Amino acid sequence: MVGIQTSKKEEKVKLRINEKEGSIEINDSLETKYYILIFINVLNIINAVLNWFYPIKKNFHFFQVIWVLLGIISCIILIYLFTKKSSSSKIPIELVQNLKERTFLGKKKFSLQLTNGKQRELPNVKNKSEILALRNVLSEIGIQ
Repeated sequence: MVGIQTSKKEEKVKLRINEKEGSIEINDSLETKYYILIFINVLNIINAVLNWFYPIKKNFHFFQVIWVLLGIISCIILIYLFTKKSSSSKIPIELVQNLKERTFLGKKKFSLQLTNGKQRELPNVKNKSEILALRNVLSEIGIQ
């Protein structure tokens, strides 16, 4: 198995290439964070529906508008998470198209572009040595 391990005191990212199974294994806490985000957005939608159909006062109230807007925004976020993002920790190598690099507010962010149109974020790749190790590991298996 080929892999890199980057570590901080709080969080660790381990990226390993499992050649037997033909997959990339990423051990980070991203899957848990996505589940929490989905749970919070579902609660927002439930609260928006309850506030819309069972108002505190009989007449139309400003807070109902706010809750409906929060519910719509939560629906959009959930659709985006389910269609464009992946949180799986084991990704088959044939699903990975390339390594995508973005710069946002001066920070480089990396993600794996998958063939199904989704992206798998690599949130804890921070310094140059980690970036070089990541690129070397992925280039060994033919991912640019």
